[in-house]
Amino acid sequence: MFRKTILNIDEFLEHSLFEEKNVYRNGLMQKVSPEEKLVLTFLIIATTLVEEKPLSISLFFVLSLILSFLSKVDFLEFLKRTFIFIPLYALVISFPRLFLGNQKDIVIRFFNLELGTSFASVNQFLTFNFRVVVATSLVVLITMTTTIGELSNTLKKIRLPREISISLLLTYRLLFVYLTKIRDLALSIESRVAEGRVGLKETGRLVSNLLLRGFEESELVFLALESRNFEEVSILRRDEKKYNLVFFLLTIIFLALSVEFEMLS
Repeated sequence: MFRKTILNIDEFLEHSLFEEKNVYRNGLMQKVSPEEKLVLTFLIIATTLVEEKPLSISLFFVLSLILSFLSKVDFLEFLKRTFIFIPLYALVISFPRLFLGNQKDIVIRFFNLELGTSFASVNQFLTFNFRVVVATSLVVLITMTTTIGELSNTLKKIRLPREISISLLLTYRLLFVYLTKIRDLALSIESRVAEGRVGLKETGRLVSNLLLRGFEESELVFLALESRNFEEVSILRRDEKKYNLVFFLLTIIFLALSVEFEMLS
């Protein structure tokens, strides 16, 4: 049971992080230059940080849905990657904030429990969560339509510190090693316990062993990549100007609409 759980988690992570089937599809974002994708995505995220109306921010999520459709990515997979982790965590940690104020414009009664919140708290709650969803959806779309090598190369081209691109590429490569070690350790531990029952003690040994091996493997992986000149990554395809223009115009249109909604609200 323990091994099956570990392998299921391992399979999900490997499928989510490393599968690049969407990168090679003939869609819009696959043809847009990585530099333009990153710069305009940063611009959109920066815009959401200064806007304070949920409706204005939600327009950018509509944009990400349109882009995912035009990019021919697996739509269900796109939604799962967008909502399962970071936005769900943001929702959980921000939910109690709704009921911390003294003003009670909205009252919810649940048996003998009475909870109250204000319109301002609801607006802050929605604004925060829409920001998280928009940022996550755009980042997910970039990772589904761009290889990790192109992303690393682009970070250097836009003059970000060299250490950021190296860390990104090294972390990505190291994850392959970690997933392999997790499989091996889960199998070895389960084969050494009675009836396949793995408790907290065995799980603790697994985690500590994985941590120690991770320190050893990280140095080996870095040396191996450095010896192969891992920083030089070739671009898989040519950039087509018409696709860059379409993405640029869509972004500008939604930026204008968002600012308009923000001023009218």
